[in-house]
Amino acid sequence: MKSTLAFCKTLVILALALPNLSSAANDLKVQGDLMIHPDQIAKFFDIAGNKIVSTTSWAWPALSFAKPYRTTWNNVAAKGPFGVRFDTADLKNQEVGFELDWLEPTVSVGRFEIHDTIQRQVGGVNLTIQLDGACNNMMIRVPAGAWKVKGNLKWTWTTQGMQVAWKDFQFSMNPGAAGVVDLGQCEGPLGLHKELRNAIETVSRDQAWMQDVLKDGVLDWVSGSLGSLQNELLKTRNVEVKKGLTLSWIPSDLVDAGQGVLRIPGQVVISKSSAATSSQTLERGYDLPSLNTVKESGFVLPRGTVPRVIEFMQKNGELSYRAKSNDIESFVELMQNQFMQFFVWPDLMNFDEKTQFYFDVSAQKPPTFSNGVMLPAGGLRYDVSAPLVVNQWAPAKGKYVPYVDFTSPMQGAMSAKIKDGKFTVQLQPASLEVSSRFRREYSVVRQVTDWIATSLLGSRVSDYLASKPMSFDVPAWDLGDGTMSLSPRDVQLWKYSFRVPLDFKTNQK
Repeated sequence: MKSTLAFCKTLVILALALPNLSSAANDLKVQGDLMIHPDQIAKFFDIAGNKIVSTTSWAWPALSFAKPYRTTWNNVAAKGPFGVRFDTADLKNQEVGFELDWLEPTVSVGRFEIHDTIQRQVGGVNLTIQLDGACNNMMIRVPAGAWKVKGNLKWTWTTQGMQVAWKDFQFSMNPGAAGVVDLGQCEGPLGLHKELRNAIETVSRDQAWMQDVLKDGVLDWVSGSLGSLQNELLKTRNVEVKKGLTLSWIPSDLVDAGQGVLRIPGQVVISKSSAATSSQTLERGYDLPSLNTVKESGFVLPRGTVPRVIEFMQKNGELSYRAKSNDIESFVELMQNQFMQFFVWPDLMNFDEKTQFYFDVSAQKPPTFSNGVMLPAGGLRYDVSAPLVVNQWAPAKGKYVPYVDFTSPMQGAMSAKIKDGKFTVQLQPASLEVSSRFRREYSVVRQVTDWIATSLLGSRVSDYLASKPMSFDVPAWDLGDGTMSLSPRDVQLWKYSFRVPLDFKTNQK
């Protein structure tokens, strides 16, 4: 009977709140770990490589050279197009292969300085010559240079941060390609300018010299890329669920867990603004060696996280919701059908069909979860017992007065899963005995017909809950400039832990 779903809709409000339970409370700290495995780090390299290919400029660090003169190069940028490839097959050993194809090499130098002393023989006389000068906006082009870099890099994660070094490095070029130099705006004697041009044109054909330049430049880029990953993983993340209610992930460290796996210990902090202050901590409850069994990237939290968070929410008044009857389609239909009112809820016949009621839905005490299991197809399931109460308010003489209280000791099962960016909760009540009690406050207003077909109502509510899963979008966690994000893929319940696996995804911009 469709009209009986009015009350069902209000009970569903509590179910609607369940997916948000992991993001509410006054100060609950849940200790845990974020695990990042090599397959996800491989995606990071893929994205980074695509970014270089699509860019027109690649910044290098400041460079210093001792030959052919002592020089320093600042604001150095390599100009594309580039061809870049990473070989991520051996990330478990913290090693990555790198290849760079640069067919038409072009390098700009914001400021080039030379400060050196050389010995020259002029007319049989040994002379000491001071080379002091500088050039701004210098440009070096090597048409058909066909520069190619190939090598392997290794890195380690230490308390001082990430350390990167070449395991091997190779460079090749077209030996017949000549460099074209635009010195830009230079300071110093004219003879020095000619000397600089000749020197740079010479070294642009010197494979050993260019190998040193590229070796440092590529190493700096890869180091910076991995360093940016490290910075992103150690950022505190805050989400404002609603005013006065926040969810935070606070990482404390980055640990090399071996075989290319990173462990970021930290805590999920759920906070609610309140005049009173309270703080609780849910310890890991699993030992660190057990993290060796975690074979995919994601959050690892204590097994009892879900029940504990729900308990904390209930104590902080978050397991409640006010619904307007005019927003509940099935209740509106009941109000428009006096024939159905007569069989289901006779006292409603005393109200105008457009009357708006309020339903306050809450839990009398924290729902109880037991027998949690992980489902083979993904997700998890708990047996659940939830003592629900719905307080209905009706208008009378210009104000709202308590009208009917509904209670139900709901028992059944709750399953939850994440799929295609949606978090879905499904309730399956095994029993739902609804009781009703008309409030004395409304009986003072007028005489009421204090009867509701609660047995029929209970069965309809149970059927409705079983047939109406609730789905919500799962927010992603953007990294860096937003070209990549971490997205929850599943919720899992293991022997000693609750896990939320994550996927690295490329965002379209």
